Amino acid sequence: TSCYPYIPRHKDETLNFNEIKITVINIEYYLDNQLEIRRLFVQKGKTHYNLIHFFFTNWPKYGTVDYRTLIDLIEIVNQYEQESINLPPPIVVHCSSGTGRTGTYIAIDIILHLLDQPNEQLERMQLDIMGVVNQLRHDRAKMVQTEKQYLLIHHCVEEYLRKTNRLNLIIKEYHEYETIPESLSKLHEDRYSNLSDSKVNSLSIIDHVVNEINKKYSRKN
Repeated sequence: TSCYPYIPRHKDETLNFNEIKITVINIEYYLDNQLEIRRLFVQKGKTHYNLIHFFFTNWPKYGTVDYRTLIDLIEIVNQYEQESINLPPPIVVHCSSGTGRTGTYIAIDIILHLLDQPNEQLERMQLDIMGVVNQLRHDRAKMVQTEKQYLLIHHCVEEYLRKTNRLNLIIKEYHEYETIPESLSKLHEDRYSNLSDSKVNSLSIIDHVVNEINKKYSRKN
């Protein structure tokens, strides 16, 4: 593991951190044992909390995971959140650096929540995956580190819409689009794909696209 073992691994096991004591009450396994769900009892003096810890074991650093499995993982986590007696508790997500896999998971979770709305609203929705990732990278550097992780977000969104029979609501008819100007189609590919480069700024790409479109329509008028 790439982080300090801050929770016990086995049922009824306890770890002590000065005044804080953490005990595993129960462990459940899902997704062919790739997901371990622990119910924890955390105690500090007279104060105690009941927490749920989700440990997904099959996502390599800088790598990806099967998009169907990732959707199942997110839906399981969100199901536990919905079953909370009180207000939904905050969820902390981390991997080793807290950027690549963490950013990918959070981006997909955000988008799936955005897609969870009536069909008539979904038809009017402009889905901006790059915008979601850019906002995450604005809040924390290098969220979503690799091209494969960025593509994984798209695969998950497509699969989720297909799974819920709503893919046609997002994908518009061909005639609604115009031909992309040649100047746009020749943009350097690495500006889009090299997400691990801190110099990549999706806002500059968006600004360039907007400027090209404005030039096109200015010439028409």
